[in-house]
Amino acid sequence: MAPIRSDQIAEEFLEWYAASQADNEAAAAALERHIAQVLADENLRALVVSARAKTLDSVRGKLLRKPYARPRSHLTDRLGVRIIVYHAREVDEVASLLRKKLRVKEADSSDKRLALGLREFGYRSYHLVASLSDSVAASPILWSLRNQIFEVQIRSILEHVWAEIEHDVVYKSGADWPPDIRRRFASIAGVLELLEHEFDQLAAAAARLVDEASTSLRQHVDMARSLDVPFMCALLEIEQPNGLSFRRARATGMAFPPNIEQRLHLALRRSGIDTIGVQLSQLSGGS
Repeated sequence: MAPIRSDQIAEEFLEWYAASQADNEAAAAALERHIAQVLADENLRALVVSARAKTLDSVRGKLLRKPYARPRSHLTDRLGVRIIVYHAREVDEVASLLRKKLRVKEADSSDKRLALGLREFGYRSYHLVASLSDSVAASPILWSLRNQIFEVQIRSILEHVWAEIEHDVVYKSGADWPPDIRRRFASIAGVLELLEHEFDQLAAAAARLVDEASTSLRQHVDMARSLDVPFMCALLEIEQPNGLSFRRARATGMAFPPNIEQRLHLALRRSGIDTIGVQLSQLSGGS
């Protein structure tokens, strides 16, 4: 019996995929809603959560590049979810959560950031190839995802910027770029990586402002000082040491909704609680 040719396998798979496209798009929409809800339930913020079903043309192109013997099982990104977070450190937080909530295929999953050498810059992303557990997929609203393998791609904003530029300019061109042009691309990637580092440092500095405010309050309480978010948080921690502070909630995995500190601060100011003295008075019962 003659073996089945790879082009015949691809043709049969493409016919099956075209007939299933409407179902694939419905499954992608359900997957997007599910992943967004998983993040929201844990108060993890994301700039973008977007799912898509791979187009027929995209599948055809991939089969030309990779003649899979069993495309139904080997083509793991027919459904894909892209999650874009604000900072690089949040990539690991999201990946850790999804590893707990999804059934991950470790052999096909990878942290592309680790593939780059010390002196290399380039494509950075966290990839998980996964499926829903049987119990989760049993839900009527997720029934279209039962036995479906999908790829989750997690990036920071700046990692996403670079990936899109690299894919559009470098990958799609198909060119064998000369060394000087490759060095220019590496320089751009290096600048973006430096920006990522600086943004993380600024975020860490903002977090330290609460510690500085706490130290200041313990040394001297200026009752007339204008109340900002760091001093509001520090005062709450000092006056309610056994309470669940914003920082303790984040550290123990019980985080409040994102940016709730800023919303509380705005609500206090609109209520006339705009100085250290007024907040202390309210915390002590208005006496």
